Amino acid sequence: MSLLSELKLHVRYKEAALELDSENNVESPLLELKLSGCDFLFLPIPSQPALGIWRWFGKLVSLNIDRCDALVYWPEDVFKSLVSLKDLTVTSCDNLVGPAQVKVEAAPTMSQVLPHLNFLLVSFCGKLTELFVLPPSITAIHIGFCEKLKFTGGESKSVHVEQVNTSTSLEYHASTSVSMQPASRTNHSLPCLEYLQLDGCPSLVTLNLSPALKLLGICGCPELCFVSGQLDALKHLNTYGCNKLQSMDSLGHLPSLVSLRLERCKRLASLPGVLGSYSALRELTIKYCPAIDMKPLYK
Repeated sequence: MSLLSELKLHVRYKEAALELDSENNVESPLLELKLSGCDFLFLPIPSQPALGIWRWFGKLVSLNIDRCDALVYWPEDVFKSLVSLKDLTVTSCDNLVGPAQVKVEAAPTMSQVLPHLNFLLVSFCGKLTELFVLPPSITAIHIGFCEKLKFTGGESKSVHVEQVNTSTSLEYHASTSVSMQPASRTNHSLPCLEYLQLDGCPSLVTLNLSPALKLLGICGCPELCFVSGQLDALKHLNTYGCNKLQSMDSLGHLPSLVSLRLERCKRLASLPGVLGSYSALRELTIKYCPAIDMKPLYK
């Protein structure tokens, strides 16, 4: 272990246990760790052996967790040890539901985990309702097929991804009522977020987006009604299968847009922004969007 920089560990045996060498307290040089199964590393009740091994991985840059049935809550105690982590991937963890219940006075410390995280991918976690509080360093998020996912941090039926005393970057509404007020353009809690891909999020109703976004993909979100944010830096926009979305005018003029793809959005009545302001546009695709008036495109 003292010489490894990359480790792939596949352990599906449910009775596997963890035993540590009490004399080995040297920090590992491990940079990349891929886990499949490995329930003994994520026990429902925190154990000293499981937490102890994560303290070796202060240099870890990339962590991939797949098919871990023991992962029920986001392992924030583990995350506190991963001070160098930049990439986190969590896939097919069927029992993962979200953050563990914490006391109100402990909430401000939650935003301190994974302070250098840049990339988050979460997919096929069918019971997941909430993400952990994301750090402002994050630049890319990909969420796929997490049917119950809510974005954390808000009140009542509105749930927000935000830090304490900051405004919203991503917004999820469990109700069908949608506020049409313009989004705040400052103090976003995810100021560096440039890439956002959302696939198969059937309960997503509204999105309030970071102004730093350069690529936005929204696919298979049938309840999405309203998207907002001043996206002057956006270069690529792909929207597919959002049949309740009627307008994307609140995204601004999109002066940096290079490619625009709209497909199977049957209620979308117009192109985002103003067509004449697409000075950088090189690729335009519109398919199966019957409500859009195509005449201006052919003038």
